[in-house]
Amino acid sequence: MNTNFEYRGDFKIKLISCILFFFVISSQIAFGQTVFESKNGESIIVKYLGSIITFNSANGSIRAGFMLNANGAWRLGFDVTGKSTEGVASLFSNSEILAGTKICSNIGYILGYHEKVEKYGELIKRISDIDIEIEKEEKKELDVLEKEYEELVKEINPTEPSQKKLLTSVVEKVHQIKTEMIKKKWDAERKNRKSKVQEEVIEKLDNMPLEPRKWLNLRIGYENSKFRIFSPDALFDKQIEEELFNGVFSQLSYNIYFFEGQTLLSLAVGFGNSNNASWLRKVNLTERIVYNDPNGENQRIEEKNITARRGKFEKFNLGYIQAGMFWKPFKEHPFGILGYGRYSDSGSLRAVNLGLGFYITRKKNALDPIGGINVEYEDKYGSEIEVIPFGKRFKVNLVINYPIILKK
Repeated sequence: MNTNFEYRGDFKIKLISCILFFFVISSQIAFGQTVFESKNGESIIVKYLGSIITFNSANGSIRAGFMLNANGAWRLGFDVTGKSTEGVASLFSNSEILAGTKICSNIGYILGYHEKVEKYGELIKRISDIDIEIEKEEKKELDVLEKEYEELVKEINPTEPSQKKLLTSVVEKVHQIKTEMIKKKWDAERKNRKSKVQEEVIEKLDNMPLEPRKWLNLRIGYENSKFRIFSPDALFDKQIEEELFNGVFSQLSYNIYFFEGQTLLSLAVGFGNSNNASWLRKVNLTERIVYNDPNGENQRIEEKNITARRGKFEKFNLGYIQAGMFWKPFKEHPFGILGYGRYSDSGSLRAVNLGLGFYITRKKNALDPIGGINVEYEDKYGSEIEVIPFGKRFKVNLVINYPIILKK
């Protein structure tokens, strides 16, 4: 049984690796879709465009995803997460790895997009109209010059052919000079007219945000995971069981930039299938198999480390509300602060999560962090919940974001 399960786990990890590789190869140039995460891998803030790979140390997960411009204000995205359901530590030990997979789709809509496009189009049209007007007036003057040239050529009628050729070349040369003068005059007029509206246009474009100020995002996903549950009161052969979880979930978030684009606020509600695996206490077990020497002189002992969750495994529907804010206090310094809160309720089980993160950002994109450290506090309520000492309710989480900016 263990051999079969190890094979399935390895297969999942290989499959996830192939999918991550696919995302790297098929990525688009973008601003970097940033997914701020809690210790359990829940999305705190989802940006509206870009491709990225994210590593989360708290739950041993790697996520790869993208968000593309579908049509105007609409955005479509997809991401896949592969993780060890027993945490990142199990990846570096000799214990069996239980794999989990999440597949999510994102549908985003930029609020006020069409209004912005219209205003931007009006400003650009003023510049385009100047070019059209200049071309019409220049053509009109050149047409008059061309008619004058044709009339002068017709009036040339000397007695000698050589004289006619000479006079024609002179008239043609004068015509070329006048043509160049007219073109230079209208080029100067074009620059002069554009300069009158240039300052106004540039000022309005500078004040107009390059990124959307508000957008909605609908996130729908599916999770397939296995958990190892330890029940000390059960029969010995039944104490350690593997539980399979399949569930769907959704999240609707409202996102907004303010304070000159240096702060991003996200408000979200979510609902879906969940389980209490992360609420159960993690235990590390050692299983020993003793091989006795037939002569009774020696023994060999084989040890296997097992990481499991202690308690009763439950599946239920879970709803939650969530708020997250990322703030870059100084424009000139690549530093940002993330704060978030989440309240979850299944009816019988409830949890409050509060987190504070410190991130290093890219200077060119203030709200596109490279990575950071979160400190999260979790308080759980319910009749079946084991009381956790206050000091153990805090967890440190390392999140690293790697933007994909490869050209096709």
